[in-house]
Amino acid sequence: MILHDFTSRCRAAFLAMPLAAALAAGPALASGTFDPAYAEAMAAEDYATALSLAQDAAERGNADAQVLLAKMYVRGQGVPRGSFAEALDWHLRAAAQDHPEAVFEVGLFHYFGRGIPTDRTEAIGWFERASDLGYARAMVYVGNSFLLGEIGARDTDQAVKWFERAAEAGDSAAQAAMGQYLLEGKLIARDHAKAAEWLIMAAEQGEARAQAKVGYLYHYGIGLERDMDQAIHWYRQAAEQKLGLALLALGMIHLQGDGVPADMDIARGYFERAVERRDSNAFYQLALIHDHGIGVRPDRRLAWELYENAAKGGQRDASWLAGMAHLHGDPLPKDRKLAIRYLGYAADQGHADAARELRKLTSTAKKPKRQAPREGEMLLKVLTFLFANPNAGRETPTSDFERQQKHIKSQMDSTMAHVGASLLLLP
Repeated sequence: MILHDFTSRCRAAFLAMPLAAALAAGPALASGTFDPAYAEAMAAEDYATALSLAQDAAERGNADAQVLLAKMYVRGQGVPRGSFAEALDWHLRAAAQDHPEAVFEVGLFHYFGRGIPTDRTEAIGWFERASDLGYARAMVYVGNSFLLGEIGARDTDQAVKWFERAAEAGDSAAQAAMGQYLLEGKLIARDHAKAAEWLIMAAEQGEARAQAKVGYLYHYGIGLERDMDQAIHWYRQAAEQKLGLALLALGMIHLQGDGVPADMDIARGYFERAVERRDSNAFYQLALIHDHGIGVRPDRRLAWELYENAAKGGQRDASWLAGMAHLHGDPLPKDRKLAIRYLGYAADQGHADAARELRKLTSTAKKPKRQAPREGEMLLKVLTFLFANPNAGRETPTSDFERQQKHIKSQMDSTMAHVGASLLLLP
């Protein structure tokens, strides 16, 4: 189940991903240290002492100290925050000594217009110089300039070459980018095995999105041999960094008993944590739990609050339910405009009933038929049975109970499919 307009938004994010990842990670600290006392003062947040030590060393010509001093001026550590003129001056002094990070930082000043006019052409020149000095993150910015056509025609071949160069130099954002491109097969030929190699490199450096993707590749044996222990390990690594999709994946694994014993309490805990990250599918799964009292006391009010939150995020089935609830004023307030919006979300994702209802609403004034009552007690029995028998629901259905069982199992599988689709498109 894909979020409303999810594909187009992810495609845009995909194209801008190397720069977005670089900005999220931020530039590294200066490669060397000039005085252990400086590191101790910074760790103790004694910025006055750190500033004094950096200033003395910088004035003696130490390039590392000059870079660190410049960063203190930008961050306002011991000096007024955003002292860009002083910061740029110290970076330029270090750059004159071919300090790779300083050269890169000067490029950032021009790229983002920090205290000076924005000049992308000038910035790329500095990034290319830093790249020649071996600074991997600068290579990402050069690649991004080709990808987005910032200083000329868009050139995806050159972009990929620069990203690969940065990845080989050890930049985790570039490694994640290469893995993404090889998974998608859009800028370069699809190669799942090579994608897995790059993503593992990025994951081992702590890139949360790469960790979740590696978990998914192990989970379904894409480019790697299926290994649920490894899948759960990498999902957990990403979950520790509060990545919503990883939390949702772990919740579904424990809900379905996929490689681990089915455990409703553990699953619910992961869904609740994913809800904190505003994941629409987590809202929906948690709504089902509270709606039907699976492992908890049934709470219809809370369930419908969760359904509507899921609908706001574009979750398909929740959008259908919330749309119909607003249309009829039960159990949500009657609101035709919201009903049309939510039904539109569901219809856009292939929900046939929502599409039919939407056509009636937008083409005639005829009052739409009320949605049939939900299955109630039978649905509760089906869910309870599935939690106790996670491999059920695969056979050809022969009774109402078995048909409901297969339907709910299909919903669970659809949620996990959404997790996979989202992870593979994740910027």
